[in-house]
Amino acid sequence: MKTLVTPKNVFAFGFLLIFLSACATEVTRIEKMNSCDKARENLRQGMAYSGNRNYGNAETEFKKAIELCPKLAEAHANLGVTYIATHQLNKAARSLNQAISLDPQNAYAYYNLAAVYSLQKKLDLALESLGKSLDRDFNNIDALRNDPDLKNLRREPGFTHLLETHRIFLK
Repeated sequence: MKTLVTPKNVFAFGFLLIFLSACATEVTRIEKMNSCDKARENLRQGMAYSGNRNYGNAETEFKKAIELCPKLAEAHANLGVTYIATHQLNKAARSLNQAISLDPQNAYAYYNLAAVYSLQKKLDLALESLGKSLDRDFNNIDALRNDPDLKNLRREPGFTHLLETHRIFLK
């Protein structure tokens, strides 16, 4: 009987294992990419539901998006906004903080977190979050002026000072 183990065969077998491992890694990467593409579709559907104030279905779609693509910051942020709309403020804070951890430059996540803290009357945290939002170029003057979720925060002297520091004047 002839032996099949030769240096040439061992080298070829090793090369084949490395190649197959690389292929498996690429397949996994493509599958993840496809999952995130599907998640973006759930995100779009959730935003449509949210726009129609159908928050139950919006929550479901945002959660599906997060399940498919856990690092999709926008899905976490929109889930947080949905929780604000349904007065689930602790869940809103968790979702928005997750969005911020995934995308620290997301001015709107910080703004919405400020709204949550304002509603919870955690005004120091609200000012801090709003400041971070403004530092990231949040510039929706109408929201700063009229958002009912910021009502508690607007009463704070630090609110006006913070806006003036960022050269934003509401009057």
